Amino acid sequence: MRYDRRSFVGAMAGAAAGLCFESGCAPSQPRPEQGANSDVAVGPRPEVRSGLKITDLKTTILEANWGPWQRRWLLIRIDTDQGVYGYGEAAHATHQVKSLVRGYKELLIGEDPTNVEALFRKMVSRAYAGFTASHFDSGLAVHAASGIETALWDLAGKAAGLPVYKLLGGGQRDRVRLYACVGPLDTYLEMEDVYRQLGISCLKFDTTPLAIKDVPGGTMDHHLTRKGLSEIVALMDRIRSRVSDDIEVAVEARCGTVANAVRFCKALEPFDLAWVEDPIPPTDIES
Repeated sequence: MRYDRRSFVGAMAGAAAGLCFESGCAPSQPRPEQGANSDVAVGPRPEVRSGLKITDLKTTILEANWGPWQRRWLLIRIDTDQGVYGYGEAAHATHQVKSLVRGYKELLIGEDPTNVEALFRKMVSRAYAGFTASHFDSGLAVHAASGIETALWDLAGKAAGLPVYKLLGGGQRDRVRLYACVGPLDTYLEMEDVYRQLGISCLKFDTTPLAIKDVPGGTMDHHLTRKGLSEIVALMDRIRSRVSDDIEVAVEARCGTVANAVRFCKALEPFDLAWVEDPIPPTDIES
């Protein structure tokens, strides 16, 4: 089967139109949001709403199985007493993240959704205070709070009759570069034509120690061996030989320890990478 931009966008639109949130169903037919978060003129802007109160928080999971791309998104919808609602998305659509999102519902009901910063601080404070302590180290609580925050900003923009970027200080540019996390090299090669059609100008590949897990002696417990590091450099060589110089390349690292991370970054320095992501765990402040 050939994958192209049109078939992908069409498939995603069809899937989104049929979504049903757990506390109720989304509208069966997509309708314009009166320009709330778009620069496209689709009609008069709604009147500015005030005195909004949150009445419900709903979730649903969107599964996309499109060729080698298989993703699950946890979508969030926040409703208010005036019929204005906002959508957000939390990465890693697991039962844990879903539980964390819905666990914040009691905290949000009755609150003014336009007080985005205050509500976000309340959610994150609960995470640090131990409400989600068992999940926080892996960042799941932050995924949950961020998905809700996005829905709150969407809702605030609609309430004000403005695109959200206007609420965050206004526009800075008319165009942005697109970057994609493509995972393993083989997956990228299978979808290479699609990435080109989409105009992607930066790619992030998986070059973590897990990427060479099938190489005997590549790792020793948590230590990245010299053999393993050589395999990662060889993988980076293959990646750079298959990707044209007009495309920037970044990598996933997740080396686990400072010693691994330092050796990893030094070994890959000749490839002039755009960035190295998560060389050490984000909760390891001392490192």
